[in-house]
Amino acid sequence: MVGLRPLEAPIGVRIPVRQFLTFSLHFTILAFYMTIERRQAKIEDTDFARSVHHTAYKDVVIRQFGSWDEEKQNNFFNSDWKNIDRMEIILFDDIPCGYCRFDYEKDQIIGHELVISPDFQGKKIPIRLGALKLNRALNLYRKLGFNDENTDENFVGMVYYPE
Repeated sequence: MVGLRPLEAPIGVRIPVRQFLTFSLHFTILAFYMTIERRQAKIEDTDFARSVHHTAYKDVVIRQFGSWDEEKQNNFFNSDWKNIDRMEIILFDDIPCGYCRFDYEKDQIIGHELVISPDFQGKKIPIRLGALKLNRALNLYRKLGFNDENTDENFVGMVYYPE
């Protein structure tokens, strides 16, 4: 399919690797007529990532805590960004639009950051996942709004369309 490019990423929660492998969880974001990719973050991305961090978090921080402390937020950002070797830049049609960090440990996958610039939020990119047909998690996915899209003798393909 022209313009269809997958981005594979674990969902941003702690998932024991044993369960991850047992259930064969496979999350894929598919975008039609656009591409979404990731690449390793570089030191040159620091200013971009700080700007995305601040624009993505500022409104919610003010609503939740009453004010925005630039120095404190710079410290939060710097604390996370010191792990730049684990950071990835998210590209939307080859344009940097955010960053993410997932740590893969021997018994779990930890999603630390998934920050998208407000300019790129709300693009209604469908989220697709596949799971084994007898996976108990299918009921959870359905409760979360995923719908069955395609099925074969072993797997169920599901999709969630953001509103």
